[in-house]
Amino acid sequence: MNKNNLWFNVAIVSFAIFFMTFLWIVIGTPNMDYFVSDYIVNLGQNPAKQFFILFSFYLDKILFGLAVFAISILFFQNRKKESLILSSSLVVGYVLGNLMKFAVQRPRPIFSLVQETGYSFPSNHAIFSVILFSLIIYFFARKIENILVRGIFVFINVLFILLTCFSRIYLNVHWFTDIVGGFALGVFIVSVAILFLKSLNTKTL
Repeated sequence: MNKNNLWFNVAIVSFAIFFMTFLWIVIGTPNMDYFVSDYIVNLGQNPAKQFFILFSFYLDKILFGLAVFAISILFFQNRKKESLILSSSLVVGYVLGNLMKFAVQRPRPIFSLVQETGYSFPSNHAIFSVILFSLIIYFFARKIENILVRGIFVFINVLFILLTCFSRIYLNVHWFTDIVGGFALGVFIVSVAILFLKSLNTKTL
């Protein structure tokens, strides 16, 4: 399959998942969300919760710092188009996420372990982490010649996406479908960004 066709298909599928999740939420809070939220609340205190509370405390600083670091590396490596794609994708994700929050105005779960403000759907942390770490993998992994090091690099970035998304559910600051919607929207933005970059590179050849 042509790589452009692959990313186009990813964009279509991810947008469809996001749109279906959006419609599901507009109709009413899915039973799955109540089930997951109640299960988390009933877990009680445990070491995992303490870890995710600490992780959440530093999460914004970690994401912002890594974003600035990755954008700066691309810029100073004279990969300015990629630097612009990464930075603009993160901005688009943030803007779209907040627009959807105000459009849907979905309340957050009641019993959360950390204080969060604003509306719930979609999860901006899910959107931001998917865009940031996916594009970091796309821009940097192929430059790593050692297969083992490349695998570790990809694994660490994927782990950050999973930890970020899971932590928002585990701390009960988001409904499960907030994460699904945020993840899908993030993947959609990444696929469109890669398609756009490929079209720019084709024009410059």
